[in-house]
Amino acid sequence: MHAPDRPVEPAPADPVIVVHGGAWDIPQRWREEAAGVCRAAAALGRRLLVDGADAIDAVCAAIRHMEDAPVLDAGIGAAPDAFGDFSLDASLMRGSDRACGAVARLPPTRHPIDLARAVLEHSPHVMLAGPEALAWGAEHGVMPCPAADLALPPAYRDPPPYLDGGDTVGAVALDRRGALVAGTSTGGVPGRHPARVGDSPLIGCGTYCDPRGGAGSTGKGEAIIRMTLARAAVDAIGAGADPTAACKACVVDMLRLTGGRGGLIALDARGRVGLWHTTPAMAWAVADGTGVRGHWRVIGRGLDRGPS
Repeated sequence: MHAPDRPVEPAPADPVIVVHGGAWDIPQRWREEAAGVCRAAAALGRRLLVDGADAIDAVCAAIRHMEDAPVLDAGIGAAPDAFGDFSLDASLMRGSDRACGAVARLPPTRHPIDLARAVLEHSPHVMLAGPEALAWGAEHGVMPCPAADLALPPAYRDPPPYLDGGDTVGAVALDRRGALVAGTSTGGVPGRHPARVGDSPLIGCGTYCDPRGGAGSTGKGEAIIRMTLARAAVDAIGAGADPTAACKACVVDMLRLTGGRGGLIALDARGRVGLWHTTPAMAWAVADGTGVRGHWRVIGRGLDRGPS
């Protein structure tokens, strides 16, 4: 009598994480530092994934690292609005069940991504906004900080690194269980109207993730919102596009249809990475089984050149 066949366990996925530190025209003196922060964030996320952490832990850790970097516009170094005040946005989405959490127009806090995670895990709502959101976050360990904690240190003030770019940070990760998570955090566009909300906290625009893939957007927020850019990239991946081809098609379409420039990172369920931008620079990094790599540029000003 033969023993019944046992179900075959799927092979564990090879963990991958891709991050970006914003896309526009990053001032020359800050480009290498921005890329270095991204490489360190990706390396941190990959170490966690290799040790068995969930994708959500890796994404949040990578984004927290970038929120602590004055050279990037998220957390420390956030851009002040037209009145000189700080407000912060973030979002997080889990692919397996499409659970998501987002926060908008937060008063100063060091790690907005932590509050987005708290919303995902503990709130019946998808988005919370304003001072009341941060007050709710205190129940889950997310506390306000003095506005001075977000101001650029003296070494970064002339010119500010985000003057022509670096408006968002983001990450997408695939863990050993094959789960995908995407997240985004931003300190906002410098000089913006204080009531403005951009793409970063809007699910489908700045962040999107489902079982097919995950994506994160950066660049001109109003154009990204019009295109629901992150969702468009994942839909293209779901239709069979290679992640880089999907990212390229989406940002080129955005430029053609709206005049808005930007960038995308993406990751599919097979661990294939996508990167593209139509801006002069985009800080990024990837960490996978081959190591950690990253740069401040994926393509130049043209639209027909591949990753370099």
